[in-house]
Amino acid sequence: MINLNPFVNLLGSLLSFYSLLVFIYIIMYYLLLFKVINNYNQFVIRVNRFLVQIIEPVLEKIRKFIPNVAGIDISLIILFILIRFSKDVLYTYLYVY
Repeated sequence: MINLNPFVNLLGSLLSFYSLLVFIYIIMYYLLLFKVINNYNQFVIRVNRFLVQIIEPVLEKIRKFIPNVAGIDISLIILFILIRFSKDVLYTYLYVY
């Protein structure tokens, strides 16, 4: 049997990194919303643009299937659950001990 552990570890690390980017996206969204950080700063603009380009396409696909609940967008919560579920499936079924 082929040992897929390095590949599984790489995919798990990529999923963890993506969930970290989602978390940073959420924090940055609220910091910009409450004007804690300056939204005219070039670094902030670039980081925000990068995060929007990486995360919003996935959120749009989730939003197509799951509408807002009482006006609240739960797509980020669903994304976190999907990432966690994917990691669990990845390590449970593909990782060889």
